[in-house]
Amino acid sequence: MRRFATFAVAAILATGLASAQTGEPGLETARRIDLKEASSLVKKHKAVYVDVRPKDAFEQGHIKGAKNIPLGELMGRLRELPKGKMIITYCA
Repeated sequence: MRRFATFAVAAILATGLASAQTGEPGLETARRIDLKEASSLVKKHKAVYVDVRPKDAFEQGHIKGAKNIPLGELMGRLRELPKGKMIITYCA
């Protein structure tokens, strides 16, 4: 099962939709985390960042090490996300 944490409302909605499709817990289980917790989880290799903005916005600047999967493509690219790690989505 993939666990999701989010920084933005759009990303929360995406995780809820993704969960609905996979039969896993949905939007109600997605939680918001602050930057300090997110950074700690990524440094411990327990989580990865996924930037859900369009590619051009991602190319203008993003969190170091983040993977870009635009929100509109998220459902079709879930297999690209690592299993066993928290997925931290953001769009700002």
